[in-house]
Amino acid sequence: MTANRDSPEPNPRKVGVYDRPASADRTRNLRIWLFVFAAAASVASAYFFFK
Repeated sequence: MTANRDSPEPNPRKVGVYDRPASADRTRNLRIWLFVFAAAASVASAYFFFK
């Protein structure tokens, strides 16, 4: 038994990476990969344009 049981909420909300569903990170990861792909495509097109 812990001494911190005097919390006003009976079930305090957990905050952390592992408390979220995996689908919460999918859109963020997709956005990052789209940005990486767009940056690589622009570098490749600039390379072939100025070559």
